[in-house]
Amino acid sequence: MLAAGAKAGKIGKIGKIGKIGKANSATADVVRPPGRMGGYRSAMPRPRPRLAILGLVAVLLNLAACQMEQPATPTSSAAVTISPSASSSAPPAAVPLAAPKSHGAMKPAATIKPAATIKPLAATRPKPSPTTRPTTSPSTPAAGPVIVIDPGHSVPVHAVDPQSGLDVSDYANEPEMRDVFAVAELVRAGLRAAGYRVIMTKSAVDTPASLGQRARLANAAHAALALSIHDQAGGNGGIGFDQGNNIVYYQSVGTYRTTPSGKRVYFTDQAVAALSKRYAGIFQQQRSLAQHRSITLLGNTGYDLGSRGLAAGDIWIVQLLSEVPWIYNEAGGNSSGMVGLSPADEQRYAAGLIAAVEACVPYG
Repeated sequence: MLAAGAKAGKIGKIGKIGKIGKANSATADVVRPPGRMGGYRSAMPRPRPRLAILGLVAVLLNLAACQMEQPATPTSSAAVTISPSASSSAPPAAVPLAAPKSHGAMKPAATIKPAATIKPLAATRPKPSPTTRPTTSPSTPAAGPVIVIDPGHSVPVHAVDPQSGLDVSDYANEPEMRDVFAVAELVRAGLRAAGYRVIMTKSAVDTPASLGQRARLANAAHAALALSIHDQAGGNGGIGFDQGNNIVYYQSVGTYRTTPSGKRVYFTDQAVAALSKRYAGIFQQQRSLAQHRSITLLGNTGYDLGSRGLAAGDIWIVQLLSEVPWIYNEAGGNSSGMVGLSPADEQRYAAGLIAAVEACVPYG
């Protein structure tokens, strides 16, 4: 009976243990029993916290690696497209991006710098050819003898030559002043067309110009020849173009003009005088042919200019102060039936002067 009772006690204990085991098994996620229970190991696996933490770390690393594998988008300040240069017609080659490295071994991509601007090639810039260089204006030839044309008279101007002391004033005389300027323009056009370099002593009809200024202009230009153009026009005292006053004056040694103080200033240049006389003979001939009239040749004015209220003497001031051959031309100033010169007579006067210059100083 005792043995049976002992067995029953053991069985009762085992039953309790079984119940406890079942209870613990049902609450294994809450209660953690000791390692041994009555000499038996629990069937429930022991929890391993280190493995759980390592697993979580692995998941996070995988997520980070996936994000790093995404290709970086270039920002607007690091564009890789190369805009074509204005001088380059070929499209630029694409710039390849480096392949991303995988997982944790991948290094951050280097910042892509903006593409450098392509400068135009030097060969694309056209070089000026000789024909594109500025050339001398047709109105002012680069070569050819210098001829000075002096249209007579000026708007009133008062002056004294600083070297000689001569009165070099000038005055207006209408309609002569306008008629002879028109003739001068015709002569200028004809000579320039033939290649001569022409200088006018006045740029316009009403440009003030003293007699001294005119002479100095020709001297400074080292003119091959200078010529004055005058006529005798007007309703009172005018002379017909076909009736007279057709005179050519040249420079002569010994002619003079007087200063306001009474001092005589003489022309003394023998070389210029000889050349002036020779040229005057050519002017006489060419004007006669063009105007169909006889032309008078004189080496002085033929009378004392003091009788006209001018400085006493017998040479025109521009001729006296000139260092170059200077031919002084006079003509009748009234065309038929009018006061002043008609365009036809202006042409005739100009034609004789142009022919005379070309014969005196040949060119071309």
